[in-house]
Amino acid sequence: MPAAAVRRLDRQGMHSDGANASLAAVDLWMEEHEYEPIGQMRGSFSQQHVANPAADVHPNYMRTLQLWRPDPSLGHG
Repeated sequence: MPAAAVRRLDRQGMHSDGANASLAAVDLWMEEHEYEPIGQMRGSFSQQHVANPAADVHPNYMRTLQLWRPDPSLGHG
């Protein structure tokens, strides 16, 4: 995330100090690896550019199952 965006979020109070540190770390990493817009980084990490995209499917599925919670408004659980 560009530094200007981090500062804008900070002015708007949209993240905590921990999130601010994380965003600053991402911003530094992006600068070190010569990424400009976040879209450029997003494109680089898309499944089209990964050697084995199927390797990510199972861990993501397991994480989804672990985080899933029933919707109480639907009368479940």
